[in-house]
Amino acid sequence: GNYQKTYLHYLAPISYLFTPNAEEASLLAGTEIKNEEDIRIASQKFIEAGSSYVLIKGGHIKGNDSTDYLRGKDIWRKFYAPRIEGKFHGTGCALSSLIAGYLAIGYSIEEAIERSKRILVGMMLKGRTLKGYKTKLLQFFPSNIDIPPSLEEERYKVWFELREALEEISKLLKPELIPEVGINFGFALPDAKSMEDICAISGRIHSIEDIPNRYLKFGASKHVATVILTAMKFDKNARSAINLAYSEKLIESFKKSNFLVTEFDRREEPKNSKSTMEWGIGSVIEKVRSVPDVVFDKGWIGKEPMVRVIGENPKEIIKKLREAVRKL
Repeated sequence: GNYQKTYLHYLAPISYLFTPNAEEASLLAGTEIKNEEDIRIASQKFIEAGSSYVLIKGGHIKGNDSTDYLRGKDIWRKFYAPRIEGKFHGTGCALSSLIAGYLAIGYSIEEAIERSKRILVGMMLKGRTLKGYKTKLLQFFPSNIDIPPSLEEERYKVWFELREALEEISKLLKPELIPEVGINFGFALPDAKSMEDICAISGRIHSIEDIPNRYLKFGASKHVATVILTAMKFDKNARSAINLAYSEKLIESFKKSNFLVTEFDRREEPKNSKSTMEWGIGSVIEKVRSVPDVVFDKGWIGKEPMVRVIGENPKEIIKKLREAVRKL
């Protein structure tokens, strides 16, 4: 119709970036959009009409994710994002405004979109519903937004799962479980090789009130990363760990829950050891020939006694902790 003709003949040739959702793109391109191949065809029409770039947003396409697709003369790129539950108002306007802002200060088209998508996801995750309305409003206060460190699919999933578990931790933690040095909680990528491949709490939890103010990022914790990386050398599925304050009660509670509980003694650490955690975790794994559920030590001069819970993922850590706390 007239809308289609007006865009293709008058607006496309002077537009730098066009950001329709799938329904809008379908209407303007005059083609049905149900999958990625349809998006390829539709996006090419906009480029041929003169747009420098088109970003077709996939939120209206059925599926478990909400992937956006960028097309340019020499670019075809997908920007993954999860499908966040709920009906939101203002996502399209917020995204295009964010992208325009990043472009204005010199970011490339791909960098601008990637950064803007991350912020939008954070705004949606912290969105709120007004009384009497089903549609959610985006969270627009920067200090209240937990922005994912990456939208690369595997990294995002690790971040998101750890984030959900962190919310559960706040319901389980008791003050006596928090060590003086604080708690950290980590989750590794499936092929983690270094600390930078492990998402953890930025800073540490020193009180239950700390939890809502803690953000997650990759490479944030050397302690928990060393525990996980050492465990993964024996079992690649042992990708998550948390540290807790030591107490005989807690250890007994884990044992009563039929978890494999092991101990190492810091006084036995070889003088040429480069890492206490690598040596300690590694030595108990060698002893029991598997990755324990719990590894603890009773400390030493200047070193606080500590308990470490190891699992395949944050959900398993929460499950183990919940069972132990129930028996305290």
